[in-house]
Amino acid sequence: ELLDPQVIRQVEEELQRLAPGRRAKGEEGLFDLLRELGPMTVEDLAQRHTGSSEEVASYLENLLAVKRIFPAMISGQER
Repeated sequence: ELLDPQVIRQVEEELQRLAPGRRAKGEEGLFDLLRELGPMTVEDLAQRHTGSSEEVASYLENLLAVKRIFPAMISGQER
């Protein structure tokens, strides 16, 4: 094989912000995550953030209130 599957998996986790040390922190980090990776469900965002699902939902509400983000329906799911 040309590339080690473990290295490929590691790089994918880093790029998807799933690797420890690459997860978003705080409200601005969540905004950056959406800007970099695009629309995601709250569950997907929570996997990529250091805070709890409740904190992520609160940050999303704040960002929506100041119109920095907007909800989108993709394949019948709100993101």
